[in-house]
Amino acid sequence: IHLRNGGLSPEEADQAFDSVRASTVESDMELGGFRNEAQRHGWSFPLDDLARTYELDALERQVLELALMPHLVLTFRRRLARFNNNILLDFVDVDLALMLLFTSRTERLQARRYFASDSKLVMHKLVALERAKEPKGDGALAQEIKIPERFADFVLCRRSIDASLRTFAELKDPATSLADVSLEPDDLR
Repeated sequence: IHLRNGGLSPEEADQAFDSVRASTVESDMELGGFRNEAQRHGWSFPLDDLARTYELDALERQVLELALMPHLVLTFRRRLARFNNNILLDFVDVDLALMLLFTSRTERLQARRYFASDSKLVMHKLVALERAKEPKGDGALAQEIKIPERFADFVLCRRSIDASLRTFAELKDPATSLADVSLEPDDLR
């Protein structure tokens, strides 16, 4: 879809965004069903655990999900480049997140607080706001929303150690299994 450079009228652009939002709602409902099923089995999704730990609201969680998409869907970056009509603009930035998550300009202006230095997402280093290699413009809206490697690894259940620790530490399997530990099962949690 070519929205940015005049390929669509404002009405057509609104229609395209409404379509994206509708499919997002449908996907959220499907994911809710998976969460309920997992909960019945005593499981939880790592992203749900993070949201609970850091007491994130629904919008903060959606920002994380959007920033995580390049790690989940191989073609996501290519789709973003097509959306921006520029192969260098293949990243999630603050402007894109605000456009997808909020319908009105007023809501988007108010939602900039989610990207302030004292916001939960930034303060807890769940996202990093960085100047993109090829930014769309200057200022906060052009900043790329990046997910730290440790966060992506945790959410995607990849067993690894943070890159900043690799020179000092390594991840090893324990020599003793958890079943051999002499604690009651309730004390292990």
